Amino acid sequence: MNSKTNSVAVDVVYRGDEGFLFLAGGAHGVFDLVDGKRAPTSTSLNSFWSNYKARSAFANSKGYRFRTVIFPEKSVALKHLIPTGENFESIYQRFYKRDLKPRGQREIIYPLSAVQREESFSRTDSHNSAKGYTSIFKEITSGLFPKKTAKAVELIEATYEVCNVSGDLGGKFSPAVSESIPIFIKPPLPIELASNGIVHGNSGVLVLVNSKNSLSNKTLLIFGDSFFRAMLPLLATCYRKIVFCRTPFFHFELVNAVAPDDIFCGIAERYLSRCQLDSSRPHFLSFPYLSGRATKPDPKFAELWSKTIDMEKLLE
Repeated sequence: MNSKTNSVAVDVVYRGDEGFLFLAGGAHGVFDLVDGKRAPTSTSLNSFWSNYKARSAFANSKGYRFRTVIFPEKSVALKHLIPTGENFESIYQRFYKRDLKPRGQREIIYPLSAVQREESFSRTDSHNSAKGYTSIFKEITSGLFPKKTAKAVELIEATYEVCNVSGDLGGKFSPAVSESIPIFIKPPLPIELASNGIVHGNSGVLVLVNSKNSLSNKTLLIFGDSFFRAMLPLLATCYRKIVFCRTPFFHFELVNAVAPDDIFCGIAERYLSRCQLDSSRPHFLSFPYLSGRATKPDPKFAELWSKTIDMEKLLE
């Protein structure tokens, strides 16, 4: 990793052993949470479990396969690289985890053991590496596609290529801190992918994927954040159509129009610092208007929208 720099990153970044950078502060105060110095509010705890129960009940009543994926925090998975991290513990396991019935054990995936290796994370990014995302993919799909996951992983691993990159944490230094690491150089299968193109925004981003050569003909609806967005080309090995919605909420108003086989909700572990009830959500399609952000859809977005979304059911 290129670490020749005379500048110091802003105080939200911690430089650990072996050149690994960690998100320490920021909006969620990550190190205080994983160290137990600060706990999520009772409102956040109650909202998480209330949301899960309602989401699970809805999905099961409609016959959808449902999963909630909590993406482990880098400073928890690799705490052995943080000299001050002896008391670090998973936010989910410390504050949220409960004894779950078999359905809950199946539906809530917290793949910590799958990513407790240095190769599972980029040194310069707060997100997983290509190998880390592949490990999480296996954790998610092995129970849903037991006969197809091995082939999908074979396709995914064939796209690795070592490149020099600088992640979101490395970019906080000047000059940026970079590293050479395997990344995905192309989708494992040919796909059509287009976004609604919210300008300089996150909530309300809508990404549509069509994967004509996928290993199944199933449709997937995702409510999640940047972790699941990064996994869309991987998931397209197993799903014919994917609708990804960048949101912390479960948007019941979209489900009928998408007609999914499976529904995933994803949350970065640090976002457990503050969960909100789904009942407080705006309509998903209103996000850009509420934030005053322009949209610039990708060229194929309209075509994929017409192929993927049932407009009559959207108005129900």
